Amino acid sequence: MTPRRSVYLAGPEVFLPDAPSVMARKAALCADFGFDALVPGDNDPAVSASPADGQGVSMAIYRANLELMTLADFGIFNLTPFRGPSADVGTAFELGLMTGLGKRVYGYTDVVGDYAERIPAKAEAGLGGLRRDQDGWLVETFGRADNLMLDCALEASGSQILRHAAPATQRLRDITGLAACLAQARADLFVSAA
Repeated sequence: MTPRRSVYLAGPEVFLPDAPSVMARKAALCADFGFDALVPGDNDPAVSASPADGQGVSMAIYRANLELMTLADFGIFNLTPFRGPSADVGTAFELGLMTGLGKRVYGYTDVVGDYAERIPAKAEAGLGGLRRDQDGWLVETFGRADNLMLDCALEASGSQILRHAAPATQRLRDITGLAACLAQARADLFVSAA
């Protein structure tokens, strides 16, 4: 019998008001695919209530999440744009960390458009054919879902950002992208282990 593998679930859904129920649903989906979900402790009362000060709380969350990422066999990252045109910065950090640890990584987004489409740009005339934002800064136009470092980290691991158009009211709650990543991970990890 193949031992169960653990997956770290990263994404900004930990900030939702109903985060515990959303994460429980996603953990249950992982179990359906044969994986044990390791869920970030941002909303864990035991972690959040331990130190009395904000800096202590944030360090406790960081250490708890770092331990989970270290224990996980692989990670799945919700790279849906959050508080701007790009993925949540904490999720991007976690993707980089797990890539650096040599762990397999998968990612998805609930928005199908390219990163460049989400950046307001000046007209391209007179800019040497380069797309620039309102401040005149270069915009990546590589047809990527997000910043090239995120997309390429996934590609180097053998996957890609899976794009799914979730209704705006279901962004961060939709499980379509997660299910697709879990199916890919199951094929990659269980077939290669056989």
